[in-house]
Amino acid sequence: MAANWDLMNASRAQLTQNYFIILQGTQGNDTSVPKATNVCLVQQLKAAMDQYEQLDREALRVAFGDTERLVQLVTMAPPTVDAFEEISLNLNPVCTNSSLPDDDWKAMHAEVAELAVLSQHLAAEFILVRQGQSFNEKKLDSLLVDLETSVRRIMFGSSQPVLAAPPKQTYFDYMLTTLEPAATTLRTACLTGTVETVLTSSDALFSAARTLQEQYLNEVSDPRWPKERVDLAVSQVAVAYQVFKDALLAVLDMAEHDRSSWNRFEEQQKRLSDLTLVERQDIIAKWEAADSAWQVLQGTLLTPEISRTEKALNDLLVQLRDAIPLYGIEDVQEAEKFPWAICIYSLIGTCILCCCCAFVLWPCLRTKSVGKKDELKHADEPPAAAEEI
Repeated sequence: MAANWDLMNASRAQLTQNYFIILQGTQGNDTSVPKATNVCLVQQLKAAMDQYEQLDREALRVAFGDTERLVQLVTMAPPTVDAFEEISLNLNPVCTNSSLPDDDWKAMHAEVAELAVLSQHLAAEFILVRQGQSFNEKKLDSLLVDLETSVRRIMFGSSQPVLAAPPKQTYFDYMLTTLEPAATTLRTACLTGTVETVLTSSDALFSAARTLQEQYLNEVSDPRWPKERVDLAVSQVAVAYQVFKDALLAVLDMAEHDRSSWNRFEEQQKRLSDLTLVERQDIIAKWEAADSAWQVLQGTLLTPEISRTEKALNDLLVQLRDAIPLYGIEDVQEAEKFPWAICIYSLIGTCILCCCCAFVLWPCLRTKSVGKKDELKHADEPPAAAEEI
């Protein structure tokens, strides 16, 4: 039984390894398999891998004793094998640009925004480690794994979490020429470089991620979705790490304090407030909580108690991340109601005006009526007899 489990797990690991070799090529001195540069191949591999992962879940259920799933497993196997076989017959396929629903663009935007956050988080953690101020020596290694995972998701798509493969060749080209090299440079700097090289490479990756982030944001077609507000909300997380990083450099006497990120955070926080309707009390409450946490962080940034500053930063990050889903909910303004109140008050005013006019005109009409009656009365009387001479 144990041997069967070992064989199964080895097969699963080998398939995943081969999948990434096809996409990323062989590493080091081995150049036998070049890196994939065709986005159509990436899309086909993503679709085949999605089928395989469903098959893999069924296989695990059967292996754990759920024999009722065996028929489903046998049914799913041939299409999955066919999908990979089709790819093997043509490693340079042709396709058209994919058309993605808005939800896919939003998910891709969120993942790239998370990569921007990682670029600044890594820089801050590297400074702490290099200066002996980190309370978790393995945290930097964990962040480097997160960096590699995020880049893979962005470049090749993912099934968990659900993320589409790049839908256009232009986007994939940008990843190959700019985004991936920036991430590789930052990873190398964190492993072998200096604080200066890490700061430079982290800023380069942040800039590359922000460019792609803005492009994905513009692909969302729904005009009701508050895209500017969402983008600002996710960007605030990265800017908060920038503020912390700049403060660390000043506190540890490694550089003059750069307040540009500090000012940017406050400007974006104010802009978020301006973009929020007064009816959205859910957002306002979260904004106020984040603003309170920001005030606390400001009071600790330039103090030598780094652990206290880290705690204040983490409290702020919790508030910022909790608010992001709310910022993405479309504002629904109450439908315009028929102006009954205006109509009623207008009617009352009209009645009062009519009464006033009647009050003024009634004496005139009455006088005129009496005058007419007198004229008629005199007209009915016989003419007086002429006086005799």
